[in-house]
Amino acid sequence: MLDAAILGIDEYDGLLFTSRHAVLYFLDRLKKKMKSVEALRPKTIVAIGKATAEALKSFGLDATCIPEEETAESMVKLLHNFSVKGKYFLIPRSDLARDLLVDELRKRGASVDPVTVYRNICPKIKKQDLGRDR
Repeated sequence: MLDAAILGIDEYDGLLFTSRHAVLYFLDRLKKKMKSVEALRPKTIVAIGKATAEALKSFGLDATCIPEEETAESMVKLLHNFSVKGKYFLIPRSDLARDLLVDELRKRGASVDPVTVYRNICPKIKKQDLGRDR
């Protein structure tokens, strides 16, 4: 699904980034698929917060807007300032992302492609003897 979204990147009106990790993994994959970040410049790009906006800047992109608070609820509130009916959005995200943005945009008449770009995995930690007497 991710590669299909990248190949069809010109079809999207906007992208919503809910984490800096989504920016990093998505844009890394975009480059590997021989697509330029230039394809994203004319699009509405929403970043959930300052760290996400900074990650975009590291690729030479500017967020169109950033909500006051770094929450999905604040992104929904911010998007109420925009006409989204009939628009097509891509949301690169983690495998644990909530569907709040997707559901709200669809309720308002937008088409939305939520695409998993990274997985949240808890690392396995080996128990180690720290040399303490018990």
